[in-house]
Amino acid sequence: MSAPQINASIIAKNHFLELKNGVTIFYREAGEVSKPNLLLLHGLPTSSRQYKNLISLLAPHFHIIAPDLPGYGQTEVPKDFVFSFAAFADNVDLLLDAIKFDNFAVYVFDYGAPTGFRLAIKRTKKITAFIAQNGNAYVEGLDGSFWDNIKKAWALADLKQLTAEQESERESLIEINSKLVTELCSYSFQYDDGENIQTLVDPEAALSDYYFLTSRPNYVQEQLDILVDYRTNVDLYPDFQQYFRETNVPILAVWGKNDKIFIPSGAHAYKKDSKNVKVIELDAGHFASNSHAPEIAQAILDFFAEHNLL
Repeated sequence: MSAPQINASIIAKNHFLELKNGVTIFYREAGEVSKPNLLLLHGLPTSSRQYKNLISLLAPHFHIIAPDLPGYGQTEVPKDFVFSFAAFADNVDLLLDAIKFDNFAVYVFDYGAPTGFRLAIKRTKKITAFIAQNGNAYVEGLDGSFWDNIKKAWALADLKQLTAEQESERESLIEINSKLVTELCSYSFQYDDGENIQTLVDPEAALSDYYFLTSRPNYVQEQLDILVDYRTNVDLYPDFQQYFRETNVPILAVWGKNDKIFIPSGAHAYKKDSKNVKVIELDAGHFASNSHAPEIAQAILDFFAEHNLL
């Protein structure tokens, strides 16, 4: 009897690539290049590390690329780098050009969602499908109280001149919103909250995110800049939605229904603009990809088979 053979292609290879703008981007690659292409875009406060389980499950079926966005994980940026979601999309675009990666589906989550949708509306690449896992493109998804202080910061950021009272409020909001990235409990909350089976939560995930992010010299200001810049994504929601309507791109909205950051209304809103939307709610929180990777992987395979994308 011959022994079973290990499929080595499911093990991710780790790459560093210097882009023409001086950013050294880190990305993981797995799967055979002959398979359908799949781009994985992570969110705050993590990196491509969040997809290690999903990569192993999907690598037999896809050629996967998962980069660390600027300011996260092991991607390094020049000192004069300006942190914004436009810059995130531009750098992912540069990476895909450099490695000649096109005709792909995109898995978007949290910050990765507006990054992927910005890439889509550029229309420089052929995108075959989106998997939106707690990845928002609608104001309905921002109705949770989590956003209250962030929205106040957005409103002040749009004012050309602040009164003394507004300046005091701005300073107070900086202190409040900074805790989202300076306190370990804020990282753990994103993994633990809403997950009813705590044995599925990797206790090292939040710790890894915390130590990677807080080791950056200017991480607090960088993250506050990105948080305030998120409002520019909301301004682009109509453009994202127009893209969905014009292309009818298949969208699998698989959502941790207990997420307090991007609530499930954001998942169902996709049905307004694309005829090819399937919504799956999981009994999970924000980081469903970590705690429910097998269910999500199977949902992706089922959806892609249904749309003849495998």
